[in-house]
Amino acid sequence: MSKRPSPLVLFQYKTFRSLWSASLVSNLGSLVEGVAAAWLMTSLATSHDMVALVQSSATLPVMLFSLAAGALADNFDRRRVMMASQRP
Repeated sequence: MSKRPSPLVLFQYKTFRSLWSASLVSNLGSLVEGVAAAWLMTSLATSHDMVALVQSSATLPVMLFSLAAGALADNFDRRRVMMASQRP
């Protein structure tokens, strides 16, 4: 029976460590931004609907565009989709 390698073996590669660290910091920043926006809205308005609107406006575009991006990536060459999305 073969022994499975540790999942931590990927951290031996500097490129993977850099990408993973940048992604971690970026996701943490996005979470902090969401909490800060909701907190600010609670201090600016007393309406619960306004807080919900701020949260919805932050998450709805991501949800809608990720569905479309997934469909494009599945139906077309992923390399070309990635190159098209990275154009300035």
